[in-house]
Amino acid sequence: MKGKLFLAGGGSEELSKEIDTAWKNSLPEKPRVLLIPFARPPEKYTKTLAWFKKAYSFIDFGEIRMLERPDQFSRKEILSFDSIYIGGGNTFQLLRTLRNSGLDKTITEFHNLGKPIYGGSAGAVVLGKTIQTANWLDEKEDIDPRGLDLFPNNTGGDTAAVHYVPSHEQNIKQIDARIIRIAEDGGVIINNEELICVGSAAQYQKEKVKKTNEKTTK
Repeated sequence: MKGKLFLAGGGSEELSKEIDTAWKNSLPEKPRVLLIPFARPPEKYTKTLAWFKKAYSFIDFGEIRMLERPDQFSRKEILSFDSIYIGGGNTFQLLRTLRNSGLDKTITEFHNLGKPIYGGSAGAVVLGKTIQTANWLDEKEDIDPRGLDLFPNNTGGDTAAVHYVPSHEQNIKQIDARIIRIAEDGGVIINNEELICVGSAAQYQKEKVKKTNEKTTK
């Protein structure tokens, strides 16, 4: 069984409360979490870590570690964490760093071990089949847009569009993929082949989605 994916639309702490709580409920006691900040410029890493600790102060972490450079931890060390959190920022920069360092393969292995991964905004997009949904949000780079492709085929979606508003539809129609639309006050959990909506504004192929207001359990 592969790990759950928690995809957040990129809203404020208040707007993402439901998806954040669902992620918390998937974690063991005193979880060890690895924060990946590579969608942000290096000079903002310290602020990113401070933000993370404040935003998730409701979780009793056993340890929070942040990768300040891609080769900071070995593959074995990364796989020993209970969860990975991939933060937002520039999706193209994030994907380039993950791919060039080989972290994309380690994250995929982590997922295949059955461990949960949280993707916030850019972190959610990079987990899908393509990052083309960031074309109208981020400063674009000329790189291969293929993402980590961790969304199962039967969920009804190939990749995520974050910060979603209806005006994005014109851009979305130009992408040859099944798009999971996630507004800032919404989130999506992918649990193997089940797609679960949390919050009020996640939108996608509704006939294939199970909506729930219940807390997500392990």
